[in-house]
Amino acid sequence: MAALTLVYVVATIVIVYLNLKGTRLGQKHLDTVVGLEQNRLRPYVLFNISSSPEKKITFASVKNIGLTAAHSLRIEIEPKLVCFDKED
Repeated sequence: MAALTLVYVVATIVIVYLNLKGTRLGQKHLDTVVGLEQNRLRPYVLFNISSSPEKKITFASVKNIGLTAAHSLRIEIEPKLVCFDKED
Protein backbone atom coordinates (compact mmCIF):
# COMPACT_ATOMS: atom_id res chain seq x y z
CA MET A 1 0.00 0.00 0.00
CA ALA A 2 2.89 2.36 0.82
CA ALA A 3 4.53 1.63 -2.56
CA LEU A 4 1.28 2.39 -4.41
CA THR A 5 0.92 5.70 -2.54
CA LEU A 6 4.52 6.57 -3.46
CA VAL A 7 3.76 5.85 -7.14
CA TYR A 8 0.68 8.12 -6.95
CA VAL A 9 2.71 10.92 -5.37
CA VAL A 10 5.48 10.67 -8.00
CA ALA A 11 2.92 10.52 -10.82
CA THR A 12 1.13 13.61 -9.43
CA ILE A 13 4.42 15.54 -9.22
CA VAL A 14 5.25 14.61 -12.82
CA ILE A 15 1.78 15.67 -14.00
CA VAL A 16 2.04 19.03 -12.19
CA TYR A 17 5.52 19.64 -13.66
CA LEU A 18 4.40 18.89 -17.20
CA ASN A 19 1.29 21.04 -16.74
CA LEU A 20 3.36 24.04 -15.56
CA LYS A 21 5.81 23.60 -18.43
CA GLY A 22 2.91 23.50 -20.92
CA THR A 23 1.36 26.61 -19.36
CA ARG A 24 4.63 28.57 -19.73
CA LEU A 25 4.97 27.46 -23.33
CA GLY A 26 1.33 28.39 -24.02
CA GLN A 27 1.81 31.85 -22.46
CA LYS A 28 4.90 32.46 -24.61
CA HIS A 29 2.96 31.43 -27.72
CA LEU A 30 0.05 33.69 -26.73
CA ASP A 31 2.40 36.66 -26.24
CA THR A 32 3.87 36.05 -29.70
CA VAL A 33 0.42 35.88 -31.30
CA VAL A 34 -0.68 39.10 -29.57
CA GLY A 35 2.45 40.91 -30.78
CA LEU A 36 1.93 39.73 -34.35
CA GLU A 37 -1.72 40.82 -34.29
CA GLN A 38 -0.81 44.28 -32.96
CA ASN A 39 1.72 44.70 -35.79
CA ARG A 40 -0.85 43.55 -38.36
CA LEU A 41 -3.46 46.03 -37.16
CA ARG A 42 -1.22 49.07 -36.68
CA PRO A 43 -1.49 52.04 -39.04
CA TYR A 44 1.13 52.32 -41.78
CA VAL A 45 1.44 55.92 -42.96
CA LEU A 46 3.19 56.84 -46.21
CA PHE A 47 4.31 60.38 -47.03
CA ASN A 48 5.27 61.20 -50.61
CA ILE A 49 6.44 64.35 -52.37
CA SER A 50 6.34 64.54 -56.15
CA SER A 51 7.14 67.41 -58.48
CA SER A 52 6.17 68.34 -61.98
CA PRO A 53 8.88 70.65 -63.41
CA GLU A 54 6.92 71.44 -66.59
CA LYS A 55 3.86 72.56 -64.56
CA LYS A 56 5.99 73.99 -61.72
CA ILE A 57 3.88 72.21 -59.11
CA THR A 58 4.89 70.10 -56.12
CA PHE A 59 2.44 67.66 -54.56
CA ALA A 60 2.59 66.17 -51.09
CA SER A 61 0.38 63.25 -50.13
CA VAL A 62 -0.23 61.34 -46.90
CA LYS A 63 -1.82 57.89 -47.12
CA ASN A 64 -2.70 55.39 -44.44
CA ILE A 65 -2.38 51.88 -45.85
CA GLY A 66 -2.76 50.16 -42.48
CA LEU A 67 -5.87 48.47 -41.13
CA THR A 68 -6.52 51.02 -38.37
CA ALA A 69 -6.65 54.81 -38.28
CA ALA A 70 -3.57 56.86 -37.53
CA HIS A 71 -4.13 59.64 -34.97
CA SER A 72 -2.17 62.78 -34.05
CA LEU A 73 0.16 62.80 -37.04
CA ARG A 74 2.92 65.36 -37.21
CA ILE A 75 4.89 65.66 -40.43
CA GLU A 76 8.15 67.57 -40.59
CA ILE A 77 10.39 67.91 -43.62
CA GLU A 78 14.12 68.44 -43.20
CA PRO A 79 15.53 70.43 -44.90
CA LYS A 80 12.72 72.86 -45.55
CA LEU A 81 11.32 73.03 -49.07
CA VAL A 82 12.69 75.97 -51.03
CA CYS A 83 11.15 77.48 -54.14
CA PHE A 84 13.63 78.48 -56.84
CA ASP A 85 12.04 80.84 -59.32
CA LYS A 86 14.07 81.39 -62.50
CA GLU A 87 12.14 84.58 -63.28
CA ASP A 88 14.13 87.30 -61.45
